[in-house]
Formats: sequence, C-alpha cells, structure tokens
Amino acid sequence: MGPLLARLLSYLVSQLSSSVLRRAGPLLLRFSLFSFFVIALFSSLTALAASATKGFLYIYFAFPSF
Repeated sequence: MGPLLARLLSYLVSQLSSSVLRRAGPLLLRFSLFSFFVIALFSSLTALAASATKGFLYIYFAFPSF
C-alpha cells in the first residue's frame, strides 16, 4: 500500500505542477519581457541623462559667461 500511495501522490503532484506551469508560463514570459523592456528603457534614459549632463558641463565650462 505504501509504494502505491507514494506513486499516486507523485502523479498528483506532477499533474498539478504541469497544469500550474501551463497556466503560469505565458504570465511569466510576459513579466520577464516587461521587466526586460523596463530595464532597457531605464538604462537608455540614464545614458541619455549622463550624456546630456556631460554636454551641458562642456558648454558651461567652455563659455563661462553663459
């Protein structure tokens, strides 16, 4: 009875995990794509702000009367 119960339990766990993964798969994919785009956007905005600050400092120190 013990091995049969263990086999039944493992079968139920595998079926449950596969159905959960089947449902959560697209959600995880969407979340990972969304986080990738957010990180890419943030890094590009940071690079843009850094280059703008650098350009402003170059102009500021090139023309002190400005």
